[in-house]
Amino acid sequence: MLQLIPGLVLIFISAYNSASLLNWSNPNAWTLSTYWLMALNISWVTMLLGWLKSLYKNRVDHVDILWGFAILITCMPAYIANITALHSAVFVTLLIWSLRLQIQIHAKQGKEEDKRYQGFRQSFGAQRYWWFSFYQVYLLQGLLLVLVNLPAQILLLKPLLSPLIFIGLFICWIGIIYEAIADYQLYRHKKKHSEIFTSGLFRTSRHPNYFGEILVWLGMTLALLTQAPDLIECILGILGFSLITYLLTKVSGVQMTYRIMSKRNGYSQYAKKTNALIPNFKQLRFKDFC
Repeated sequence: MLQLIPGLVLIFISAYNSASLLNWSNPNAWTLSTYWLMALNISWVTMLLGWLKSLYKNRVDHVDILWGFAILITCMPAYIANITALHSAVFVTLLIWSLRLQIQIHAKQGKEEDKRYQGFRQSFGAQRYWWFSFYQVYLLQGLLLVLVNLPAQILLLKPLLSPLIFIGLFICWIGIIYEAIADYQLYRHKKKHSEIFTSGLFRTSRHPNYFGEILVWLGMTLALLTQAPDLIECILGILGFSLITYLLTKVSGVQMTYRIMSKRNGYSQYAKKTNALIPNFKQLRFKDFC
């Protein structure tokens, strides 16, 4: 139990600072730094509950569902403080993105823990993973998601938004639809087949779902840039987009999938002739969306 003390102290300090620095009676006085601290606190409390559930279930892969849920609820106070039609357009976009992600991940989870987390258990030691996962899975992802979500947080904190926001939101919607189609095609295939899937949107890209996800956050970042942000807001918004792109391409997405899938028959050949992320648009056909 002693191993948990640093993490619990960190959550307590975050909660204390959030309660003392944030003026709940005057949302107009919220600054990005104080709001981000509150968002971090909400995220970590959510992840703490998720970790407690992992002790009961003896699996941690439900954290992938918590990712989409926590991003949504960390933005909710800012939205409630600035409810306008344009703020609603941002929040509803996040809501649709979050619900789709949660449903898709819940649908694909099997009786066994995701292979990625099984690998972590073996690498870090199954006997100590009950407490190590508190840091490596839950607190870390709780921190990362409030960094990734910076563009939406900044947008929702702005008291006034212009209709130019729809330039970015349109790209978000394209990304949501694109990754939804890709995830459904893969889910449908896995229900009946065991071989690797190389049809549909996966014909021109090995990870069309990740490509769609990157489009979502690119769109949210562009939506922010249309609102004449100051330099700090601009840097932080781009930081959030850069982080999710890095995670999906270099950490938990493309590269990790390749390490796992390259052991399967035919995947190396598929990888050689198919783009990893960005689809080959010249080869993309309407039937690939079906």
